[in-house]
Amino acid sequence: MENIKEDKKNIDLNLESNSKPYLLKRLISDGFDIVLMFLLFVLVRGIALNTSLTKNYQTYYEKEQIILENWMIEVGYAEIIDGKIVINNREVEARLALNEKLNNDEEYLNNHFNLLVHKFFITALCILTVGFVLFLIVPLTNKRRATIGMMLTGLTLFMPSRMMLPKWYIVLYRYLIMMLAWVFGTLWLDSYVFLLMPVLNLIMILINKNQKTIKDLITYTMIIESKSLDSI
Repeated sequence: MENIKEDKKNIDLNLESNSKPYLLKRLISDGFDIVLMFLLFVLVRGIALNTSLTKNYQTYYEKEQIILENWMIEVGYAEIIDGKIVINNREVEARLALNEKLNNDEEYLNNHFNLLVHKFFITALCILTVGFVLFLIVPLTNKRRATIGMMLTGLTLFMPSRMMLPKWYIVLYRYLIMMLAWVFGTLWLDSYVFLLMPVLNLIMILINKNQKTIKDLITYTMIIESKSLDSI
């Protein structure tokens, strides 16, 4: 019995001594994943905007531009030159007059609301699609449960409470938590969510000793160096 306890203690110490990957590795890993996610998001969103799936969004967008241009001309904020709308009055009064007209135009307000709703669902769908590949399919199809960034930097997802790699449903849980934060983040930040989320993750990594993010804390997981797992 004492030998078993001693072995367990040695395993815990071994994990603890190697469980904090160099901060640089975490930064490179997370940074690579976010940049890759952003690039794929731009690609997927660009493809989506050129399909019939976003026909309603395109209709609302074109209508908003027509209404906006008409009011810009009427209040003297812009004029038509060679068939193009050109802003010719950047005075504060002209801008305020334009804003007042738009804020009192019920047709514009209703159309703008519908445009924002469709834009949100398109953005959310693109984020979920890209996230599904990068943060669910990729981790589930490699033995280290690692993202692409983690594989490049030699990191592994681990459950210290069970001394094992996470089961598939834990990876799914992490994906759902991450996507929930990203999707709702777009409501207030739109595409700027790609700038805020890495900053929040960095803050979380810096303020706790095990360098865990919120999804790590919720799912009782941690990111360790792959060599730590090999030695357990």
